[in-house]
Amino acid sequence: MLSNLSGNQILLLCPVCLVPPPLMLPTSGSEVHNGRADHRQLAAIIDRMVSETLRDKDVTPAPRADDSEYLRRVHLDIGDRTPAAAAVRGFLADVSVQKRDQVVDRLL
Repeated sequence: MLSNLSGNQILLLCPVCLVPPPLMLPTSGSEVHNGRADHRQLAAIIDRMVSETLRDKDVTPAPRADDSEYLRRVHLDIGDRTPAAAAVRGFLADVSVQKRDQVVDRLL
């Protein structure tokens, strides 16, 4: 979970990750626009930190989940239930690059 504490700090809380929480991530002016963090840059920072930790611990990351597995996982993680059949068909038929982000936004 990312939370913008002030204009120059981001708090990362990760209940089940290999990076000990809480972790303060300083942000530069390029990462914060009008009081909002650039989530792509923050995701890249977090991805890099997790990758480094996994590499240091000799852990091989799991392969990227396919679309149907991803949809089921995100529905269970955020919504505590599996997706409806119509939602699965719609998600699998969607060819947009942002469909994973869009389903998370919709569930939140």
